[in-house]
Amino acid sequence: MKVFVTGCTAPQASKNANEKNPSFAGIINTALSELGCDVTWEDPSVKMDKEYLSQFDSILVGVASPTNVISHRIYGALSVINHASELGTLSLFIDTPEPHKLFAGIREVYHSPKSLVKEFYSKKREYNLALEPEHFNNIFSGLSKLYVDAWPTTIIPSYPWSNQSNISKYIPNIDNSKLFLISPDAALLELQHYRSAPVSGDYWCADSLKTNWTQSATKLLTLRSENYRSSKWENNSAVLGRLHDSVGALISTYKDGNPWWLPSLSQALYVGVPAVTDWRHTAYMGEEWSHLPSTIEGMNPNQRLELARSQKEIYMEHLPSWHSIKESLGNILLQKTYINN
Repeated sequence: MKVFVTGCTAPQASKNANEKNPSFAGIINTALSELGCDVTWEDPSVKMDKEYLSQFDSILVGVASPTNVISHRIYGALSVINHASELGTLSLFIDTPEPHKLFAGIREVYHSPKSLVKEFYSKKREYNLALEPEHFNNIFSGLSKLYVDAWPTTIIPSYPWSNQSNISKYIPNIDNSKLFLISPDAALLELQHYRSAPVSGDYWCADSLKTNWTQSATKLLTLRSENYRSSKWENNSAVLGRLHDSVGALISTYKDGNPWWLPSLSQALYVGVPAVTDWRHTAYMGEEWSHLPSTIEGMNPNQRLELARSQKEIYMEHLPSWHSIKESLGNILLQKTYINN
């Protein structure tokens, strides 16, 4: 079984990006490879025609808003979407927060096609090729399929408390029967790693300082909050180091208070610091997942260490195993049942 994985952004399409920081696409690549698939994971290109793409049994493309600056590979991705849709081998995945912005960007460009190649986007990959009529027509046809047509099988990374409606209500042409939520954190947490000594941290780590949830939470805290990354160039080791010396992690919610999976929660639990998000999503898992940030801040280092250990154990009880994740991806993307892998 040959599979092609690509996307609009570096985390979706780049092995090198995944080597620096964990990504949903990287987890998918590992899972499909362990299932025995021949996976090609690389940047998309407008030069990939139907003849080239027809060699793959399944084509999985990560989507992001075409107006977002991080969609550096948008032209190639939309062209691949167009061809793969016509070949009948297309599936999609979304791994960036706030899906309403994704569809708003698609709508904006659909109603103003030439805005897709305005000079402001001249630094995006294959910009000059996208100006050529043949390539532009393929690119815009791919975008049109995302705006007008029913979406094919679409997968979303999720927490155990995530809900399909958090996505489908913002993207009207996703049918819930073709929308699948995958909780991938077991891939990042099944390695047994427990810290033995507490740290008297004097700051919080926030996976986003810009959201309404984080800004409201930090107003009630005494200690300062820092971003997980001091720059976009920092790798996973730097993030884990910063988390290791912190009081805990603030895991944001987004529009309408909805959660969105990022590796930030598992990174915090991996290094052994408490993770806290909107308790209304997590309280069903017990007292350990019901604390407010201010309560955790008031604990001593040993109490926080014990809380983090308990949180991790409870969280993993609510996660599917890595074996189950692989089975699910095989069933969803390849229409095959994997039982004994």
